[in-house]
Amino acid sequence: QAPISVRGGLASIFGIDELKLRMFQALPEAARYRFARAADLRARAQRSVLEALDAECRAIIKTASASAALSVFVNPLPLSDIATLAPLQLHMVIKLAAVYGKRLERSSALELVYTLGAGFVARNLFQAMVSLRPVGRQVIGAPCAAAATHGIGLAGRSYVEARRVPSSSQIRNAIEVHLLESGA
Repeated sequence: QAPISVRGGLASIFGIDELKLRMFQALPEAARYRFARAADLRARAQRSVLEALDAECRAIIKTASASAALSVFVNPLPLSDIATLAPLQLHMVIKLAAVYGKRLERSSALELVYTLGAGFVARNLFQAMVSLRPVGRQVIGAPCAAAATHGIGLAGRSYVEARRVPSSSQIRNAIEVHLLESGA
């Protein structure tokens, strides 16, 4: 008798992948990403589990992008956005790595955020100039922060998938694909 050829092997036949996914979803935020790393949810998982984890990654990026916009919107100090955005983006990249079952130390995540952030130098300069004008800061600065954080999230996701920093063209392609998928 030939062995059953199923993606994920016996784990998917007996529902172990689904069980691990449900446990991940039921855990509180404080334990969720530690469990994801330990359980290595993406390894040999079936398609439905991978789709759920991809949705989780999209939610992490959307939440961080919205938080970035809000932090710039409510921050009254000109030129201080990097102090609020860097920790937020750092936390986002660490969470994305956990969903991919990878442990990303703070120093590596910080290096990644700064490397990716360096690609957004023009945005940072533009936002700094805008932040000197009180109204412009909220109207233009917040969407710029959200867009940059979203781009860093997509690039960070590519990084933890491939374990190398994506090129600027790969980041641009990831953003274009995302915009096409979201209908924007």
